[in-house]
Amino acid sequence: MIISKVIGIPIRVGDVEIAQYDCPFTENCGLRWEEAVESCNNLGDGWRLPTIDELELIFYNKELIGGFVNEAIVTYWSSTLFEKNENHDYNDNDAKYAWLFFFNIEIADRGYGEIGSNDILGRHTRAVRTIK
Repeated sequence: MIISKVIGIPIRVGDVEIAQYDCPFTENCGLRWEEAVESCNNLGDGWRLPTIDELELIFYNKELIGGFVNEAIVTYWSSTLFEKNENHDYNDNDAKYAWLFFFNIEIADRGYGEIGSNDILGRHTRAVRTIK
């Protein structure tokens, strides 16, 4: 992965800097959660997979940030983990799921994906880093 083609010219929103472009897809047209984490971390210099709340911030600032795929529904991985139960409680010790954020054309929505699953069609990844 060529780092400059992912980070581009980062956009700052609050205390978060957002890469200009998504991390490249694999040949399966998506990234597994573990690959998404690794892709962001490999950018170095504090770049990482965003939390679910940071993805919501990105969604509401997507016009400012730019570089998003223009499809009806685009799904992004988050770093926020939880163990699936009736309350979707967060429990990173036994986490088997990560929150996903759906960038619909007009509305934002959350869902979840199974860690380790090969069901990755269309799962995008956008790196962020915290600015101090």
